[in-house]
Amino acid sequence: MGRGHTLRHLDAYLEDALPSASRRRIARHLDGCPDCRAAVRARARVLAAARTVHQRPAGVVASPVLRSRGISGRVVVGLLAFVVLVGGLLAAVWMAGAPRAGVARLAPSHTDAVGLVSGGSADGRVAVAQLRGHGWTVPSLLGAGLEPLTVDAAQTPRDVEVVVGWGLQEPTVTVRECRPRIAGAAPEGCASAAPLPADAQERTLAGGDVYRIQPAEADGAWTAELTTAQAAYRVEARLPDERADAVLTHLLVSERSRVRELGGPDAVEERLERGIERIVESVPRVRD
Repeated sequence: MGRGHTLRHLDAYLEDALPSASRRRIARHLDGCPDCRAAVRARARVLAAARTVHQRPAGVVASPVLRSRGISGRVVVGLLAFVVLVGGLLAAVWMAGAPRAGVARLAPSHTDAVGLVSGGSADGRVAVAQLRGHGWTVPSLLGAGLEPLTVDAAQTPRDVEVVVGWGLQEPTVTVRECRPRIAGAAPEGCASAAPLPADAQERTLAGGDVYRIQPAEADGAWTAELTTAQAAYRVEARLPDERADAVLTHLLVSERSRVRELGGPDAVEERLERGIERIVESVPRVRD
């Protein structure tokens, strides 16, 4: 057999998958090469047997076993299925995040917060939903696998505070949201909590917002404070302190989403995040 004739060339020749010039060149070689002719006859029997493994209806032309070039149909179908799946998931999240018709979100009120928590449902998810419906940020950590175990509200002469403890068996992250009692006043921190020490670190989030943090010590807990034009927030967590940026960023996104719902168009990322939160909230909880 000639050095230039590999098994693949012979298979392609039998499948009529070669350019005309190549077919003519191989045909001329076969005319004078008994070894190659014998190899072609053997390969022809193998290919014929392969086609008969799966019988096709009469009249249907069998596709070549070999194809010269091109993308596999299975790859195309797989890619299309993936695109449809991702598109469907995004559409579901987008629809879930749509502002709810007929549900007006109100500006926060200290009487609303204290009244809702003191006389409301013992179910943490219900209490959080009621507070958010009355304009409080109350960032949800359901997407992180945590449940609102405790929901409290209190008043001081200076502000009103909503405190939510998130965790599984006991709170792992406690978020304190503090708003001035006087409408339009600038937030000045949470009156019921001692301010962080002067040597607390300052860190900057991706959007340019700055917060202060007292890193974890022996007990593994860290405390962070962030003040916006809307409220002062204090987060106490027993998590690796490198996750503080993610927690504070989520808090900011939740607040901006709430402000937009009070009046203004949604940003795409805020509507998607709200959709994810609502889908997670709709998943039944597994009780021990």
